[in-house]
Amino acid sequence: MAAALDVIQAALDHKAISEQYLTELNIDAHMLQDPSVRIPETSLIDLWHALEQHPKCDGIGLKIGQIINPNAKGLLASWVSQTHSLRDALNTFIDNIALMNPSEHWQLKEQQNQCELTFELPQQKHYSHLAIERSMSAMITWARFLSGDQFHLQSACFHFSTPNYEPLFKHAFNCELHFNHTHNCLVFDAHLLDLPVISSNHLLKALIEQQALAALNTINTKKSIIEQVSEIIHQRLNAAEAINIDVMCSVLALSRQTLYRELKKYDTDFQSIYDEIRKAEAMKLLKQDALKMESISLHLGFKDNSSFYKAFKRWHGMTPTQFKQQNS
Repeated sequence: MAAALDVIQAALDHKAISEQYLTELNIDAHMLQDPSVRIPETSLIDLWHALEQHPKCDGIGLKIGQIINPNAKGLLASWVSQTHSLRDALNTFIDNIALMNPSEHWQLKEQQNQCELTFELPQQKHYSHLAIERSMSAMITWARFLSGDQFHLQSACFHFSTPNYEPLFKHAFNCELHFNHTHNCLVFDAHLLDLPVISSNHLLKALIEQQALAALNTINTKKSIIEQVSEIIHQRLNAAEAINIDVMCSVLALSRQTLYRELKKYDTDFQSIYDEIRKAEAMKLLKQDALKMESISLHLGFKDNSSFYKAFKRWHGMTPTQFKQQNS
């Protein structure tokens, strides 16, 4: 996992970990020399927590994110470096984030002349907030690097509380900051997405894209069927695309019988996974005051509000309105 190399080096430089600690995490010297080698995600999470607990590592996530290390440039970074525009680069990055870290989730929302780029990591994996700082500051660093533009943000929002090193955030993002926000996001003018990538090369892009897609195929085959189904459901919900058992079978290139059989090994089925994801998403979206019930219903793939209300009441024993009132 190329994204882990800078984290490891920073941890070593700050003496937050030792070589022995890396060995205990099953990370050897060979891995540190090859960006294509995938370091276990659990080891990466442990590294972030080691940095978080070190007294001299305040803001280390921001600092790592503002450095572009050519020696740690993996397939995904090489791929986006050859795209035509920042829009192309961003979409390529979002669609193929599994090459870097399959747990990262980015979503781009365009509304009139403004863009909101949201970011999240699964809460159940217990990533340090330093990982969020790193990923979000790296996103801006890369936008500026690829375009040669200052890429001025309107605002940057973070779901965690204001850290004692807030000035480092001001330096990294150079915009209005909001902490204790409902979600992590970067807000900027939509026209910035049309900026050209100065290193663009369509021939080189085609070659790297072939390598990247082959690597993605290898990664995906290592995922359990539940992970694959869940990821596709999340992707299609976020893209406002239809999802049902037939669509799932088509995307996975599996028959209904095969998908049923594979999921049954885990004592589950497509509808159960779909409901669990929508159940969790519904609770998260209902806590956002600005969202209307109709928008939430459509986002979750319900044909109308009535269907959403019935499903929510079945899940939680109360209506969405009652839930919203209790959590307001």
